[in-house]
Amino acid sequence: MSARAVRELHMPSESDALGRRKCVSALHLITPPSWPCEQINWSDAVLAAEARGEIPADES
Repeated sequence: MSARAVRELHMPSESDALGRRKCVSALHLITPPSWPCEQINWSDAVLAAEARGEIPADES
């Protein structure tokens, strides 16, 4: 799965009364983690490395 596809699957919920958001992806098994989840952090790192020219651009 590409870093861009991960971003489409792992979206944040609306903020609660305290301004917290959760990842609403059904791919998290029991309890949704706080936003951003680990998959979004990975995606951010991959896309940043791509922008710096450290890895080839995703062609999909």
